[in-house]
Amino acid sequence: MQMRSTVTIFLCGVLGAVVLAATANTINSQVSPEYFRVVMGWESVTNLSRTIVAQGILEALVAGTLLSLTLTCGIVLTMRSEASIRAGLSCLARILVGAAAGWLAGGAIGVLLCSLGPDLFANAFYGAGKPLSISRFAWVGGSIWGIYLGAVVSIVLVLVALKSSQESVPRKR
Repeated sequence: MQMRSTVTIFLCGVLGAVVLAATANTINSQVSPEYFRVVMGWESVTNLSRTIVAQGILEALVAGTLLSLTLTCGIVLTMRSEASIRAGLSCLARILVGAAAGWLAGGAIGVLLCSLGPDLFANAFYGAGKPLSISRFAWVGGSIWGIYLGAVVSIVLVLVALKSSQESVPRKR
C-alpha cells in the first residue's frame, strides 16, 4: 500500500469520526441538554449547544486519531501491496456505520434500562430531572457509550474480516 493511500485513509478516519461525533452531539444537545449540565458540570455555560458540539469534536479528534491509527495499521499489516485506497475507505465506511449503529443502539438501551427502573436511574444521576426528561437523559448517556463501543467492535470485526479475506487469496510470487 502506498504511503499516500495510508495517510489518506488515516485522515479520512479522523475526519469521519469528527463528523459523526459532531452530528451525534448536535442531536444529543437537543435531546437532553440536562445530561451535559449534570454530567459535565456545565450549569453556567452560556452557549450550551455549541459547547456540546465542540466537546464531541474534541473527543473525536482524540478517539478518532487512536482508532484511525489502529485501523490504518491493521490495513497496512493485513493487505497486500496491491490493495487500493478504495478497499481501505470501504473498511472505514463500515466502521463509521457500525459506530453510528452503536450510537442508536446505545441510546435505545439507555432508554430501555431507564424504563425498567426510572427511580434507580434518577437516583444514580442526581439532577437527572423530572420523569419526562429521565428517558432523554438516558438516551444521551447510552448513545455516547454506544458510539464508542460500536466503533471499537466495528474495527475489530472489519480487521478480522479483512484478515480472513486476505488469507483466502493466493499470494503472488
